[in-house]
Amino acid sequence: MHINLFKKLSTVHHKKDGRINPHRFWIFFMAGFLVVLTCSILWSTYFFIQTVRTLDTAVAPRRETNSVQVTAIEQSIQKTESAVSTRTGAVQ
Repeated sequence: MHINLFKKLSTVHHKKDGRINPHRFWIFFMAGFLVVLTCSILWSTYFFIQTVRTLDTAVAPRRETNSVQVTAIEQSIQKTESAVSTRTGAVQ
């Protein structure tokens, strides 16, 4: 009797012909869908919070000047003014 009980318990867990339980398939499918949906909602929320933080930061004035660029612009302005003055005959 002990052997028959063991055989009955061991055959209960296996399906015939290796079929897949459709209920188990849908449970895994829906669980995967919910995990993906939850992750996408969490990511979009994090992205939104980071974007709002960067937009709401206080704007501090900067005094960053590149003296090389300023000097180059001043030289080009002086060259242009001198070319215009030599063509028109005006004295600076």
